[in-house]
Amino acid sequence: MQKKIIIVIIIILIITPLLEMNEAHGYSFFCWKCGTEGDRGSSKNCSVCGWDICRSCGACKSGGCSGFKKRVDSGEYKGISNGPSLKDLLIIVKWIFVFFILAKIISIPQEYERKVEIRRKETEKEMQYKKDQEEKEKKRLLELKYKKEQAEKELQYKKEQEIKEKQEKERYEILLSKFINLNLGSVIFHKKLGRLTIIKIMENQIYTLDDNGNERRFPNDESVLNFIEDIQ
Repeated sequence: MQKKIIIVIIIILIITPLLEMNEAHGYSFFCWKCGTEGDRGSSKNCSVCGWDICRSCGACKSGGCSGFKKRVDSGEYKGISNGPSLKDLLIIVKWIFVFFILAKIISIPQEYERKVEIRRKETEKEMQYKKDQEEKEKKRLLELKYKKEQAEKELQYKKEQEIKEKQEKERYEILLSKFINLNLGSVIFHKKLGRLTIIKIMENQIYTLDDNGNERRFPNDESVLNFIEDIQ
């Protein structure tokens, strides 16, 4: 579109000077009737009086002429200005296009800056989007890592608990077996009272002595195993 406009302007710029060159330049005159300036070299002459005919209103001889009246009656001239000539129109169009092109030239830097600004904002938006996506991916990977570590910890804890429960069960079964087979002189290692020696076993109670010679009694049932570390 811009190329077509430039071509049209070039044609107008070429035609306008040619029209000006082809126009015969004689002495200028001013119409006595409307005051329009005319060129004797390019204006027509009245066939009746021989005077130059005003291109605007059609007047010829000062004071009036039958040729002027005839031209007015025939409708060739209305007694008013017929407007600008083809050359004037071309000059007007030429300057309109010139101003248009100048405006376009002036707006080119602004348009370029506008496009650069739009592109900059788009680039920033793309970079921000990429950064946000990277942050989301990083966060997602961290969450997966955390969940994996938590699952491993839970699994490890579960295994340790199972081992501990198994060991505790085995220890309890061993203690229970030793408790069932208690004899006089057997030694009980109490968690709080320390080393205790059995001196008497009754149906409901067990009598012991600590290292200081103090007598200690315990119920003769499995509940006592919760306070015993070992039996020898």
